[in-house]
Amino acid sequence: MISRKMEVESDGVTVYAGEASSSSVASWSDISGLFERRSNTDKLCHNISLIILIFHLPEHFTIPPTRNMSYHGSCFCQKVKIEYCSETITAGLCHCLDCRKLTANPYSLCFVARFSELRVTGAAKELVKTADSGNVVKNYFCDDCGTPLYGGAVTKDAELDSIVIRAGMFDEQELLHRAATVVEIYTSNRLRWLPPLEGCGQFEGMLPS
Repeated sequence: MISRKMEVESDGVTVYAGEASSSSVASWSDISGLFERRSNTDKLCHNISLIILIFHLPEHFTIPPTRNMSYHGSCFCQKVKIEYCSETITAGLCHCLDCRKLTANPYSLCFVARFSELRVTGAAKELVKTADSGNVVKNYFCDDCGTPLYGGAVTKDAELDSIVIRAGMFDEQELLHRAATVVEIYTSNRLRWLPPLEGCGQFEGMLPS
């Protein structure tokens, strides 16, 4: 159960934050919120949230969306550009070996999104692989500079629905500053010198269905 804790003014818009019991479990479709904790008495919550269809995780915050947002990004050589048009977006860390290879980093910071709300300009190369779950996953890269762009499991019609967008693509630095990760997955692969993020759901593998 979520109880309202406060309301704050953000860019002239009143937003509400609610805290949930850490023992409660909800699907990512119930989770919304790109939030920032500054202190026990000064919690600034920004109006960016996401409807997620593919994962389950513990509830943290809920912030009702109040206005449309548009986020822009590009690959390194800028031949592929993206625009994500939605009032919602949510961040998560993945420590799986595939993401490690795809990004050449110890883990991947991704924004989970809906493919129908993503606009892509320029040609992106497609790479298809069967994941540990048995799902067919498509990942997309710039064919020139190799920047990983986005990817996701395909539906029964071989189409993308829910996707992850590599967070480093986005041009809005303020968006990345505010991005508060709400879950870490495949933590069994997390490097020993990386501590768990405080307040995030922790899963040794994929999130339970």
